[in-house]
Amino acid sequence: MNASELQPVVQFLQKLVPFDTLAEDALLRCAKAVTVGYYSKASGYVTFNINTPKLYMVRSGAFEVRDPQGVLVDRVGEGEFFGFSTLLSGEKVVNKVAILEDSLVYHLPQTLFDKLRSESRDFDQFFTRAFAKRLRHEGRFKAKDLTTTSRVSTLMSSIPIVIDAHASVT
Repeated sequence: MNASELQPVVQFLQKLVPFDTLAEDALLRCAKAVTVGYYSKASGYVTFNINTPKLYMVRSGAFEVRDPQGVLVDRVGEGEFFGFSTLLSGEKVVNKVAILEDSLVYHLPQTLFDKLRSESRDFDQFFTRAFAKRLRHEGRFKAKDLTTTSRVSTLMSSIPIVIDAHASVT
């Protein structure tokens, strides 16, 4: 990209938390390193390359992150991210990301993501907290599906029939 092509990317990043805390030279490194991806709603889901994990920064559009069982984990729109869980954990991608509308996404390579985390405490804390929030959020969805965590009253379909403790079964 030449300087005029980089300017819109830099301007977008300057308004995007936590990139807004980075120095100008770091923003320029990001703008030079990003690749641009177009995701069509007709494609259904984002296809991930497991050999090159990256941070996905939504420039425009919308996505839903779902776990392997299809349970909604997060909704992601303009100015938000996905892919950071894999970058932080080192685990392979297990979630599916549904494309809700035609979308434009900036991809930040893992090497630069890791470098920014080591250079900026604010940047690192933002993604660490986002990861923790995603885990808590995912846990709440899963807990709702488990009958062992539900109140008996929510599982009952009718009022129970009650008899005296000393009454015979017959």
